[in-house]
Amino acid sequence: MELDVHEAIFKQKEAGHVPTDDNSRDSKEFGESISTLPAKDHPSDRNDEQKLEISENVQNMQQANKDITSEDKDLQVLCFYSDNASKEKDDSDKSDGNLIRGLPNIKASSCYMSTLVQVLAQTPGFTDKLLHNNQNCHVASTLIKLFVEINDTQQGSCDTEEDLHSLVSDLQNNMSERDESYKSGNQNDCHSLYLCLMDALDEEIKGCTSLFEGHARNIFRYSTCDHVEECQPECIRSLLLTVDEVYSSVEDSLKLLEEIVTFNDAEVPCRTCLDEEKRYEDTSTYKQYIVAKPPEILVLQLARFKQDMVSVNEPYRRLYKYQGNVHYPSDLSLPTSIEGPSGRECVHVWYELYGVICHEGSLEEGHYWCYVKKNGWNPDNLYLWHLCADSYVRRLDVNEEWPHSPFAYLLFYKRLKL
Repeated sequence: MELDVHEAIFKQKEAGHVPTDDNSRDSKEFGESISTLPAKDHPSDRNDEQKLEISENVQNMQQANKDITSEDKDLQVLCFYSDNASKEKDDSDKSDGNLIRGLPNIKASSCYMSTLVQVLAQTPGFTDKLLHNNQNCHVASTLIKLFVEINDTQQGSCDTEEDLHSLVSDLQNNMSERDESYKSGNQNDCHSLYLCLMDALDEEIKGCTSLFEGHARNIFRYSTCDHVEECQPECIRSLLLTVDEVYSSVEDSLKLLEEIVTFNDAEVPCRTCLDEEKRYEDTSTYKQYIVAKPPEILVLQLARFKQDMVSVNEPYRRLYKYQGNVHYPSDLSLPTSIEGPSGRECVHVWYELYGVICHEGSLEEGHYWCYVKKNGWNPDNLYLWHLCADSYVRRLDVNEEWPHSPFAYLLFYKRLKL
């Protein structure tokens, strides 16, 4: 399990080494948040004995989980930037193009937006879709400019943090025209923004979001009359997966998604029979949700935000966030039901993980960051994955392979051409 900057922060929170205000993390390598520590707890003021203790703690964590490879490095990064927090430093300085450029966190509340933009900037084929006839398309044009700054750091037009700040603000303004909840200073849900952004782009450039779109439908089978009813296909841009103590992996949740649900005693009667004025009281109805057309880009939302009834006599439902770890694979098989010569048949479509959006915090507040694989690189290049947390960007080491975070919320997979 990959434990990175925020996972390291989470561990150190429990030990009392960092502040607990997730919203205080800004775009300067979290320097401002760390600089708010009491003097006795500031990393730069720790003596050799305290630093040795932290090092030993990191070694203990590494021994407990051999997959953890980056705690020590990221703690050193945090300490370094806390020592230099007072210096003007743009963490996303232009490089040779091999490193993704970070985005500022405006008013400590735009991480949900910049994180999504980082993943979309690495989505194969998406930039080409936006470049097609984008005149007078405000949202698409702003996204393209951000993609250029993120990916083409030598030729981008933003020379300062203020220029990047302005671009992110432009996107916020574009989205707030559709929904006031996206105004600057407001926190929001990353998945809600994703859906709203797809709607906005599709209105500007018809078909530009087709990469993310698939078709799904419900199929009903009736035991008494043997009729089969297929509902009209619905366009899907993401799949919502149940996650809890029982369904703790994406594979298990996908099986649950396509599980057959049974309705007894004619709870869901056959509409064909009703039209023929027939009604069978002992009919059992079997409903199955199927993916009829798989998307090129598969977006999975882990249903971490839940509600449950406090008691039978109380109508109040408690809202909470499921904080458990959910396993997700680097390569995923999506069961798809297609129409064949002899009826429907199940075909497995394979996908490769390229983006993970993480959320640490509660329903009311928290912080977003992502792991994303840089698009367009030679697949033989070992340095593909990057951690993007506001302006902070780190390329993962070769031995870190692909990231698995206990804070994963949205998963982005690209379809493999087999």
